[in-house]
Amino acid sequence: MAWTWIGSWRDRLEDLKRHFQIVTKNPTPARWFNFAVNELCARFRTLTVPGFPYVLVADPTNRCNLRCPLCPTGLGWKGRPRGDMPWNLYLKVLRELAPWAIRIWFFNWGEPLLHPRLFDMVREAGRRGLATNLSTNVQLLDRDRARDLLDSGLDYLIISMDGYDAESYARYRIGGSFERAMENIRFLLAERQRLGRTSLRVEWQSLVTAHNQDHLDRITDLASRTGVDRVRFMPLELADSPWTGRAPGPERAWLPDARTPYRYEFSPERPLSEHACFWLYETITVNPDGGVAPCCRTFDPRDDFGNVRRESIRAIFNGVAFQRARALFRKGAALPGSPIVCDRCREYTHAR
Repeated sequence: MAWTWIGSWRDRLEDLKRHFQIVTKNPTPARWFNFAVNELCARFRTLTVPGFPYVLVADPTNRCNLRCPLCPTGLGWKGRPRGDMPWNLYLKVLRELAPWAIRIWFFNWGEPLLHPRLFDMVREAGRRGLATNLSTNVQLLDRDRARDLLDSGLDYLIISMDGYDAESYARYRIGGSFERAMENIRFLLAERQRLGRTSLRVEWQSLVTAHNQDHLDRITDLASRTGVDRVRFMPLELADSPWTGRAPGPERAWLPDARTPYRYEFSPERPLSEHACFWLYETITVNPDGGVAPCCRTFDPRDDFGNVRRESIRAIFNGVAFQRARALFRKGAALPGSPIVCDRCREYTHAR
């Protein structure tokens, strides 16, 4: 990825270190071979892929306890029915993908801690050799859940915290409590130290908005004093992005100005990245109802490329929709067919 907001050289170095730890956690010949095959396919922009995706985004639930004003879930937009991923569906996905995959993300459009068997999901993925990654707003991470999280063997935890005090936090994390979040974070980190679970890496992640862009130093200071392993700032992704198909709305008032590199605004003239899309060769996103999306950005089930309840991951990954999407990035390879969400993507540069 070539966006300026990725951050400093320290951020890049940390990302490289993290990815190295992931790919070397439980290496097997099958995983290495699958990884190499997919990377070659991405390099040559093949329309089909003989391997399996090596990253799984398994969204445990699309329910959330907060009402964040730039999130389709928080805004209450209708689309995919709200619900949790059934255990048997999760196991079906793991059985097919775990021998080949490297890591799994347990988050996308909801608050993962609302799933009653989340930590069983983490344990099962770890038992099958997958590196595990979880993101949460920590409102529900009370003492019992904090201990369950530490016992689950989770590898990486992202804490979503966008403020430095109660007022700045509540502006975006509507329905949340700054004091509760801080109490839960401090307990988790203290318990991690007491139990010696230092293999769990904890990242404090903040969205940069027009309301906090002048106070990033205060957020950094607060986060650092809690003892997290990394503080990371991320750009906003507006609810009226190309993937939702919605017209621009009042959400744009949240965008920080040009003084900060953390600005993520779509332009009809120029995509955000000059590169082709990597998601189509690397990742598969499975929603709670089994719907498969081409990446973690799409919200509407009408944009799904298939459903693992009815099809195998292998069949979906090489189905017509995925082939049409990959053809967008290979010059002279456009395929006919019904429009797909990737047609309107403004993140990656389509081939001409």
